[in-house]
Formats: sequence, C-alpha cells, structure tokens
Amino acid sequence: MDTRELAHRLVEQAKRLTHFARILNRGQNHRTENAVRTLLAREASLLMTRATGKGGTMSSIHFTNVEEFLAEIAKDKDLVDRGIVRITRSYCRTGHNGLFLALDVIATAKVGEDVVVLTRHCGQFMQNPHFPKDIHPGQESAQSAADSAIEALEKGCAELGLETRAGAFMEA
Repeated sequence: MDTRELAHRLVEQAKRLTHFARILNRGQNHRTENAVRTLLAREASLLMTRATGKGGTMSSIHFTNVEEFLAEIAKDKDLVDRGIVRITRSYCRTGHNGLFLALDVIATAKVGEDVVVLTRHCGQFMQNPHFPKDIHPGQESAQSAADSAIEALEKGCAELGLETRAGAFMEA
C-alpha cells in the first residue's frame, strides 16, 4: 500500500469515526471522547499493520490473584475488547513421570493493545491407577478452589458489565 492510498484510507476512517462521535453525542454519552480515542487508536493500528505488515507490539500483564486481576480490568473496563473476559481450567502434568496433575484457572481479557492474564493455581493431585477414576487424592480440594475462583471471576465480571466466555486469549 503506497502513502497516498494509506492517507486516503485514514481520511475515510476519520470521517466514519467523526460520524460515530456525532451519534454518541446525540445520546449524551459521557464516554464519547474515550470511545472515539479508542476507536481511532484501533483503526490507526489496523491501517498501519495493513500498510507495513507490522503491528503494534502487544504486551501481557500477569496476575495470580483474582481480586487484583478484576481491579486491573475495572480500571479500563471500557477498553475490554467486545466486553469479553475468557475463563478456563488448565490441567498440566507435573512431577516424576507425570503422575500429578496441576490445576490452574486462567482468565484473559484484551484491554486496548494488551492482554491481561490471570493464572490462579488451585492445587495438584495424583493420578493413581489404584484409585477409582473419580477419586484422586487432592482432587476434591483443587476442584473446589477452582470452582471458587471461577465463581469470583464471573461475579466480578458481571458487576463490571462484562461477559464471560470459555477459553483463553493467546498472544500472537
């Protein structure tokens, strides 16, 4: 894409965003300035990526505490991409010969150009072939801790007006 085409596209985007700002102003939305600034930043980043093949660098902010994660999201809740926070359980084999499973709750949200990540370790338990499949030492307490973390995340996100969905955002 040459400079002239990029300039033309930027002008077209600016016109669209100006129109959007006028619509918001009619609704007396007090967040108009932030919304327009966010949209302009996204559009400029997208156009720059298309023009140069290089995007802006995305950083990730990591937390291990549910309350700290929610507090960080709350500071910029208007910038959370599509208002979605993703939550999932992650099982990872650990220990000698992979006899143990570690259980983590992972929550992620795209906030502006960043990905905010919570990795809440909930415990680990042994997979012992001598126990029935549904009973493993430590599994009940790890599952209970995961259930509590997910409940707190879902409640906190609901209070912030954010939607929770399964899965996790991954950095590109």
